[in-house]
Amino acid sequence: MSARTADAALPPAGLAAAALLFWGVLTGRLVLGAGLALLIEGRRVVRFRWETSEPLLARIWQSCIILFAVTVIVTLIRYGAARAGYEAFEWLAVVTSPIVLAQVYGTQTGIPVRVLTAVGFRRHAAVAAAGAGSRRVNLEYPYIATVLVAASAVKPGGPLFYAGVAALLGWAMLKNPARPRLNLAVTALAACVVAAAGYAGHIGLHNLHLAIEDRFVYGAGGRPDLGVDSSVTRIGTVGELKLSPAVAWRLREQHGRAPAYLRHASFNIWRRGMWMNIGALAFAPAQQGPGDRDDWRLSPPRPGAQAARLGLCGTGAGDPTYLPLPDTVLALCRLPAKSVARNGLAAVKVAGAPARLDFEVDYEAGLAGDTPPAKEDLDVPKLERAALQRVVERLDLAGAAPARALTRLSAFFAKHFRYSRYLAIDGLQDERAQSALQQFLEHDRRGHCEYFATATVLLLRQAGIPARYVTGYCVTEYDRRRQEYLIRGLHAHAWAQAWLDGAWHYVDTTPGNWLAVENEALPLLQPLRDWFQRVPFAIGRWRERPVGRAVTTAARWGALPLLLVYLWVRLFRGQRTRRVRARLPAALELRRPGMDSEWFRLEQDLVAALDARPRGEPVRVWWSRVGRRLSGALPAHVEQALTLHYRLRFDPGGLEPDDRRRLKTLADEARRALRLTR
Repeated sequence: MSARTADAALPPAGLAAAALLFWGVLTGRLVLGAGLALLIEGRRVVRFRWETSEPLLARIWQSCIILFAVTVIVTLIRYGAARAGYEAFEWLAVVTSPIVLAQVYGTQTGIPVRVLTAVGFRRHAAVAAAGAGSRRVNLEYPYIATVLVAASAVKPGGPLFYAGVAALLGWAMLKNPARPRLNLAVTALAACVVAAAGYAGHIGLHNLHLAIEDRFVYGAGGRPDLGVDSSVTRIGTVGELKLSPAVAWRLREQHGRAPAYLRHASFNIWRRGMWMNIGALAFAPAQQGPGDRDDWRLSPPRPGAQAARLGLCGTGAGDPTYLPLPDTVLALCRLPAKSVARNGLAAVKVAGAPARLDFEVDYEAGLAGDTPPAKEDLDVPKLERAALQRVVERLDLAGAAPARALTRLSAFFAKHFRYSRYLAIDGLQDERAQSALQQFLEHDRRGHCEYFATATVLLLRQAGIPARYVTGYCVTEYDRRRQEYLIRGLHAHAWAQAWLDGAWHYVDTTPGNWLAVENEALPLLQPLRDWFQRVPFAIGRWRERPVGRAVTTAARWGALPLLLVYLWVRLFRGQRTRRVRARLPAALELRRPGMDSEWFRLEQDLVAALDARPRGEPVRVWWSRVGRRLSGALPAHVEQALTLHYRLRFDPGGLEPDDRRRLKTLADEARRALRLTR
């Protein structure tokens, strides 16, 4: 391998350390990243190297694979399938470091390719025993790429993350001694084009990951989110979520009975196939409890009202996360978060909370925490009024008392309508969306809960009764063995709330068989999937107990020493590993090209035959002074060899292979001629 090729195989000094520090900053593990950076770059100072055999290198590589598998299992148990991929890939920089350290502190310049595949290692074992060579690969650049992949798993802030990656890659390219000389303007333009394309690809891969996660982790219904993050929910959101049988939340009764519904939010304006929050966009922050900063007070208790408490456990849908909560929430307890806030239509959002949420809710029955009716709660779109008025007149809702109007409306839907798992009405995105409700009321007469809830709210408003649209979950499936309610994506629901006798009340006109229809979609192996999905929650609850906290603390401080002892015994016991103090390879020592030039041996022979070169005197000056003593073809050979040596040492392009071979030939011929003249 020529000097030029050897230099090209090695990254610039400090690049691996910079990548590890970049990883440490993004992952919040700066101390660990700095420690790995010191180990990697310490080979430029530490002079000791270890002679390691191929079987030992194979064991180290297999241990890296085992460490990654253990990391995946632990993250699956701790965080669940939704975050296991992110968390496991964050640790790639750590679990792959042993094989890289084995290379940089070894006496060889790379790792044999057959070591990196167990099958290949066995296949070539006989060849290795016979002394045949193996193609070697330098793992430093692949390791730097692995560190950047691990840093990307943190979901960093878009352009800033990509700018850091681009800077590191630019460093690697500009400091590569083998790079050709290019026009600066053309190079800069090409770099900008590649950076823009790379950023687009980065976003595309992230979206692809989310799509795969939605399909294979959460199911066909996607993430457990009802779309209230922008104070807007579109007709179809709940219907899509119903396609997922995955358990989104687990509810445990602690004091009092569980509520029939968990509400995400209420909405008061219907436009073009969407329900919106108008007049209640501002969120008021909750007050933290005086004794425990993980307690959040949302409403004062009412005199004489009976409070209840339940436990909720689930996975957040992002930051912020909107919580499904019972009627009037008094407080959220044992909820670590940066902030908790609620708006006037009962949407409660949490920011800065862990991905796995496990907290308690104090609440009262009834909707006393909702704002009183406003003009928006009687709003009916102009293009819908004709169809709504025909139904109101048919049922005589306008002249009836509110309670009687609700009874007639519920009977109307129960008798003349039927439930369908999903109904997509064309034209929800254009002007014809205003006729979607008319199509549901007068023609199809079938649909899922969103259509029943929307029709109920607007019919009540047309009859003069304030009403709002509500999204959330229905609490029905009880696990007697675990003594908890399972709330799946298919339990997502929409219903109405109406103002009766000076208070808000829930009104659900969806046919009562809707749960039976939804449960028919549960696959046969759903209990097994539920068991796997429950493992992270069970472990999380165990870790919060005193015994779990003690075991976790002991494992956190004791696992690393035990792992190091195990690896030492497993890898090095019985292995022939010899520590040597040897001159570092030129490419690692000072990264100066030409240090392996054949001129140096020729110069030693010239010094022995002529005069020593004084310290600090240039080689060519010394040769012009002493070379005239020689005769024949010898001075010409030496002069040509010296010229090629200077090109090897100082030309950025180095020597071509033919010139390098000629340098060796000239040096050998000059040394033979010197021996003959003595």
